[in-house]
Amino acid sequence: MLAIAAWATHINYYAEKVLEGGGMTLEMTVGAGLGTAAVASKMTDGDFLTCVDIDFKCAKTADGILSHFGKRGVGIATSLWNLPFDDGTFSTVCSYFGIDECREIDTVLSEAVRLLEPGGRVVLASNESGYRRTRHYFDMYGISRSEALKMLKLVRHYADKQQVDEIMSKLGLTELDCKSFGGRYVAAYKKQAVE
Repeated sequence: MLAIAAWATHINYYAEKVLEGGGMTLEMTVGAGLGTAAVASKMTDGDFLTCVDIDFKCAKTADGILSHFGKRGVGIATSLWNLPFDDGTFSTVCSYFGIDECREIDTVLSEAVRLLEPGGRVVLASNESGYRRTRHYFDMYGISRSEALKMLKLVRHYADKQQVDEIMSKLGLTELDCKSFGGRYVAAYKKQAVE
């Protein structure tokens, strides 16, 4: 019961941070739609959520979630490396554990920043540095932790917070906020407004 309460606190915090910017939001990597559902449940009439994922089923999941909550938005199946939007289209770009799945994190975050309007924000939920989801594999199949890590690194990048901070700094974003949730974090970064 405690784990469910901690997860609910984490995902609600993420959704609130995403919607602080209001307006046009882009969610990168819908996946199972947990982040999409959290954001959609808190959207106001002035918000619009564009959800992208390379997997068509995930994009359609986003459509279903938005429809369920009666919110404005769309799910689009497309590559994260070259998104079909003009520069500065979105006030917020977010990802709920999506960067954990990306091996080309520099490219994906560069694309996120390209799409931000001046003063816009990137909000990321991710795993803390050093965290790896290997216990399940070890318990279920008897694979050693080092074997599980080696296999996971072939398909998942698991960029740590320090690496994300360095990339964001190089891209001209400053960290606004970061909150840890026992192995996970939610961080918000801001693109400098044009003077």
